[in-house]
Amino acid sequence: MRGWGRTLTTGLESASLDRNEYYTKRGLTVAKLSPFGRPLQSCRSAREFLVGIRDAILAHRRLRDQARLLHGDVSEGNIIMRRPNDEGATEGILIDLDISSLIESSRRMDEVIAITETMKYIALELLWNICENKFTLPQNYRHDLESFSYLLVVGSMCYGRDSKSEPARLEQWFTECARSNYELKLSDIIQNFNAIILGYFSSAFDIVKKLARNLRKIFFEQDIDQFGTDESSDDL
Repeated sequence: MRGWGRTLTTGLESASLDRNEYYTKRGLTVAKLSPFGRPLQSCRSAREFLVGIRDAILAHRRLRDQARLLHGDVSEGNIIMRRPNDEGATEGILIDLDISSLIESSRRMDEVIAITETMKYIALELLWNICENKFTLPQNYRHDLESFSYLLVVGSMCYGRDSKSEPARLEQWFTECARSNYELKLSDIIQNFNAIILGYFSSAFDIVKKLARNLRKIFFEQDIDQFGTDESSDDL
């Protein structure tokens, strides 16, 4: 999985993320633990993969409703699968709250906070703002949920097939050029979803196509040119 690095290009000029005002002061805590689970990519079936994502979304909702926390970095590496219980059932666990934030503070317009997401799964609105050198758009629950939907389609395209046959198209979602990433993802998700996204699903994930279509409709079909979200969070 690639990260942004210290500097990225917006497609027009280099944009440094090295300015101190873009960052929230945090304390570093390190804990060394025995393996509690296994990576999401180790799922043995489409059903197990969906269970992992479903459980992570439920955990995300509890964080929002009960702890008033926004995770802020939904990605493949931040969901693990718990070991099977006596009945053989497993569950997904949302981990890594190191860049999570209180929802109230994330909405403060006078507080400058850098956009934080894993590039491949970043929401279109956040990616657009990076292209425009606006690195401090307040993140909200919708951005995280949109990231879950990208996690679903990326997993459905890549899991269950030989690594050499993984769609090269996805590599263009996480280059060092934010504008290129944005334009290609926008095209793939908005204009060419059936051909580019669903058309590349692994055969083992054909059963997931209807769910993927429904999620795309929820996020984008109300107004295809707008991918922001108002504050009425219960809509999603």
